[in-house]
Amino acid sequence: MVDRHQEEDLHYEFKPKLVEEGVVSEVAALANGLGGDLIIGIYHRKDPATGRDQAGGWSNESEQLADKEDHVRNLLRLKLLPSELYGFLEVRVHRVEEGPPQKYVVVINIPPWPHGPAAYRTSVNPDEALYKFPVRVESHTRYCTIEEIMRITEGQRRSWYLRARELFEEGRDDADKRLLVFASPLRARKGPRIGEFPLHHPGGNHATLNAVTSDTIVLTMRGAAGVDLPSAMDGQSAMGAVVDVSPEQQLTIPLDLVRAYGGRVLRSTVCSL
Repeated sequence: MVDRHQEEDLHYEFKPKLVEEGVVSEVAALANGLGGDLIIGIYHRKDPATGRDQAGGWSNESEQLADKEDHVRNLLRLKLLPSELYGFLEVRVHRVEEGPPQKYVVVINIPPWPHGPAAYRTSVNPDEALYKFPVRVESHTRYCTIEEIMRITEGQRRSWYLRARELFEEGRDDADKRLLVFASPLRARKGPRIGEFPLHHPGGNHATLNAVTSDTIVLTMRGAAGVDLPSAMDGQSAMGAVVDVSPEQQLTIPLDLVRAYGGRVLRSTVCSL
């Protein structure tokens, strides 16, 4: 990692030494994002070409990290919330140089946390504690606004966001792995008529997942021809209006509308085309 000058990003953060707030906040930030690794004992430097921080080498403090695993575990157990998150962390000390002097790093592996926001509390005394909710933005960490905390608190949307990101990353280089099937009807319009219909596609897939944000998913439709709309606006019956859904048409679905996801089958409240 040092030899190849790994850059800090959404998944990697380097710390030259063990400082309480820096360590616990970064663990919470990675848990609130997509997970990753916090590595203590590496100093970073800026890449002159990209301006991003990258691994520069083993820090001087890395010589004192050999026996710090228990200390780090205790720190996280006391200062990281929710307390259940601690049980999902992996903390290990690795020797990286034989020396002399010998050098070590502490590696903390953090999974994405789907059950609301993770936080750093400044004190175990609730009367004195401040609660900070960090979030990862590209290669940097900042603290959440109230609106962002409320958004992360919506566990169902957070859970779908993580699943959608996983699907998107699996298919980053292969669009076939990002194909989705709708298990819910869609709503389409033909002139004054509007109706709900299940999409039918010869290939058995309705759309390709193209982007995922904390609030929406963006799909490219694969097309559907000659779909009959049996109902009209305001619930009045209609005479067989026919709708063609064009290939490559973009559909943005708020995560608030997603109700279930299994495999690559998407179930949501009715979305409009």
